[in-house]
Amino acid sequence: VLRLRGGPPPDDEEKESGKGASGKGPNDKAQDSAPSDEFESLSERELRGMGNHVVYEVPYLLSLKAKESAVVNVSSKPVHGNRVLVFDPTKSEVSAVRAVHLNNTTGVALAPGRVSVFEGGRIAGQAAFPPLLPGDVELVFMGPDDSVSITRAVEVVSTPKAVNLVTKTKKAEQPTSEGNAQAAEQQPRMAEQHQGELEGVRVASRHERRTTYTLTNNDAARRVPTLYVEHGASPDKGGYSIITLERCVKTVASKSFARFAFELEPMETQVFTVCEEVETMARHLTASAVKAFLERDAPSLDLSGPAEEALLTPEMAQSLQALVARSDLEDACDRLKRGIGLGEAAQATEWRKLPPPPPAAGDVVLGLWSDLGETADQYAEKEVAKAQVARSIRAHRDQTAALTTSQER
Repeated sequence: VLRLRGGPPPDDEEKESGKGASGKGPNDKAQDSAPSDEFESLSERELRGMGNHVVYEVPYLLSLKAKESAVVNVSSKPVHGNRVLVFDPTKSEVSAVRAVHLNNTTGVALAPGRVSVFEGGRIAGQAAFPPLLPGDVELVFMGPDDSVSITRAVEVVSTPKAVNLVTKTKKAEQPTSEGNAQAAEQQPRMAEQHQGELEGVRVASRHERRTTYTLTNNDAARRVPTLYVEHGASPDKGGYSIITLERCVKTVASKSFARFAFELEPMETQVFTVCEEVETMARHLTASAVKAFLERDAPSLDLSGPAEEALLTPEMAQSLQALVARSDLEDACDRLKRGIGLGEAAQATEWRKLPPPPPAAGDVVLGLWSDLGETADQYAEKEVAKAQVARSIRAHRDQTAALTTSQER
């Protein structure tokens, strides 16, 4: 199974800015155009011999009578292998597995099937045997081993690297039919009016995933000469890449898998950490998303340092706060004009308790704030007049009922 890794290419905004979150400038275009190992692939060596027939020749003649059967020894060749323990969390979270690290030194291809593994003249286990071409190395698993206990703990740390404001840009015109010609003429005008306005924020982050393995040899007499830990990178956030090279004996080009080797003395415990990393680009292009960013992520960014070192400057924070305030005021004005959520006059006055926007919010936001106050006052007056009419109607009904009762008597 080949694993696809990587993400989409940088957008037009990052190309126009000349320097994105990754720190690459316009002089790095030639370097970016070079092909990168973002995909797993099969090498020529791995494909060698896959389409050929495997033929075994028996070196002697054999005759079988009718209804007879026999076990035929086709070939007997020495094979180099080492006894190892393998911990693969995808197969078992609590114990390692006994295995033979087999190297095909026979010079012939070995067909797949079921094999019996003998150790010291006694059968040690039966296992599935993978196909092996000459020179291939593979693990042949035999059974669980309880002499080694392994635990692991995972920690994820996210660090923002760059924060950029996103402004609205004029979109490419789409072909339209004759019936939509008038709407098509208005769209470019609206796009030009809003072009350059603040739309949201783009945050580039680096995520580091640390997996800590605690390996303990519980045997007081036997040492473990080779213990393999099979570690697969997490597929979250588009796929992490393993960056730990210490004790690594096998890896792949995409850095999605690594094998680490250890030696354990009797009753010895070792602690080892495998680090993975991935970079992501998050876009917050709605008022609610920007508000959540300001409440959740912005406090962790240092706003007190020099402007050239700060990821989120005070000016950028004020612009985002003005964007949120403008959206809230537009929604409040719309709700007031439509009379949503204001069943009583007292509720209309609640809109006057909203905190006024800062002067840096701009004339548009301050104008919306003034309109909001006027609309709230008008609606409150209408609610008061409506309540007075309702009281007059109730009084008239009570008087009519009293007259009707008097006449019946």
